Amino acid sequence: METYEMDKIPTDPLTQEEIQGGIGPGATRDLWIHLREVQELPSYKDAITNPRKADVPSKPDGKRLMAYRLADQLATQDVDPALQYMGRFGEEFQAIFAKLALQHDYQIIFDKAFGKWCAEKASLIAILEHYKNMSDGAH
Repeated sequence: METYEMDKIPTDPLTQEEIQGGIGPGATRDLWIHLREVQELPSYKDAITNPRKADVPSKPDGKRLMAYRLADQLATQDVDPALQYMGRFGEEFQAIFAKLALQHDYQIIFDKAFGKWCAEKASLIAILEHYKNMSDGAH
């Protein structure tokens, strides 16, 4: 995409045919479904600049992908608007975002807005910790 100065992956029939020749028809179909979902998401900049009005994906897959996108690109100064934006999602997607954001940059835990979010979501965090311990074998 950088080579051709494009901001989105082309999804035209020729590109699809070329990809299909390399990975097969089934994988190409799955890839295209994924790419279309990703390309319909708001950008990181949109979500951070206007967290109360930026589009929120309607499908669960899109919400999960957006949580991944924000967490992966999260800058320390953007924690508050990212949490405002993610606050418009269900708690399960907020939990995904928080977990991945901390994996991306553990310093986020010291952010005032993140601390406030954790205090407000204490019961959710306790439930997640309980299930994490169960999956780790600690009952």
